[in-house]
Amino acid sequence: MAIKNYGTEQRAKPRLAVLRGWDPNNPAMRHVSAPVAAAATIKSGQLIGLRNNASVREFDLGLAAATDVAYFAMQDSDDFDVIASGVLTGLNGHR
Repeated sequence: MAIKNYGTEQRAKPRLAVLRGWDPNNPAMRHVSAPVAAAATIKSGQLIGLRNNASVREFDLGLAAATDVAYFAMQDSDDFDVIASGVLTGLNGHR
């Protein structure tokens, strides 16, 4: 639970910060954008899986099957830009 303190938010853990080797403006790099599963609340840095649920690719917490592709969440699922765009960005470290 976030604690509000004079207009700033104090997080229990910091957001994911990639220090090198990732160019967010390069479309051929290691990131994928997809919607978030309806029941999921994802925070930046958490392990998420890209799944096919009812013919829709979406992110959900953890890995449910050996066929899921592992990603790390770049944003929180409740961030304004994620809600407005309808997609969350996941970073894959294996490509």
